[in-house]
Amino acid sequence: MSEYIFSVIIPIYNEGNGMKKCLQSILKQSYNDFEVILVDDGSTDCSSQICDEYARKYSFVKVIHKENGGSVDARKEGINVAKGKYIVFVDGDDYVEDDYMKELHKAIENKAEYYILNSKYSIVNKKELKVQKKNFENEFINIDKATEWILCGIDGYLWDKIYVSDIIRKNNIEFSKKITFGDDIYMNLQYLKHVKKIYTQNSSSYIHIWSSPTSICNLGVSKNRFKELDVVFEEAISYLKQLKLPNYIYEQFISSNVSVLMQTIFLLVRNNVSPKEIINAIDNCKLANSLKNYKPHGLKNKLYAFLLKKRYIKLTYVFFIIREKIKKM
Repeated sequence: MSEYIFSVIIPIYNEGNGMKKCLQSILKQSYNDFEVILVDDGSTDCSSQICDEYARKYSFVKVIHKENGGSVDARKEGINVAKGKYIVFVDGDDYVEDDYMKELHKAIENKAEYYILNSKYSIVNKKELKVQKKNFENEFINIDKATEWILCGIDGYLWDKIYVSDIIRKNNIEFSKKITFGDDIYMNLQYLKHVKKIYTQNSSSYIHIWSSPTSICNLGVSKNRFKELDVVFEEAISYLKQLKLPNYIYEQFISSNVSVLMQTIFLLVRNNVSPKEIINAIDNCKLANSLKNYKPHGLKNKLYAFLLKKRYIKLTYVFFIIREKIKKM
């Protein structure tokens, strides 16, 4: 028997004092049938102490301290102790608006197994908020559309979804991969295998901060990122074959990941990894090798595919530097 309607799981890794904004935004909700589970994933800064402070102050806030194992592992630990009928995930560097929990409850009034909500985003240190998904409706959608959104760079996130706890437990869904990049898509695919009824709601009370300094995308990047991309790639291929979904979804998935591969190369060069090491990592990357049969559409994707196939590492770096300068103009 669930003790709460919602379990809010927040993985924490070196969020520092910035996480207080996130926690305060959740704690001031007028709707209060929820628990907060803070999973301290081996933080080495003040995050652990802040988690303990909030747990002492609020009875519905729980803390798990664990060795660093990546964001999937952290969320898995949170799921294991969750007592809510529904589970939602919040990133420690994001925050929510005052009606967030009310909007979650409004969504679950429509009986479904998987809920996708809208959200807002802003660039770090900027006040302007923009709605994430345009032309979004309150409606039930099919598995093809949900898969396309998740795999093709439209909506692969965890933080704008609602998950049913019983579906995870009764189907023994095992989030076994200890990865930190591509983890949202990986976990969504594991869950999607077991659902049919999907509801979308055009409420955007969750605020995601792009380019946050504590975001995993901006932390130190290693060659291991190619291996993590392969985890997601293999899961996606297996999932598409299992559900016998249209081939265009596979093509769009590959297309969206070309940009991710390029960004990874850029970050590795910036972190002083040698071109030789990067080429070796790409040569062993199944996702990168899948480009042999990839037919890119559009000038940008054709350029990206060309640079990747030719292993032009330094030219890729120069291209991204120029692109960043143009963006700032």
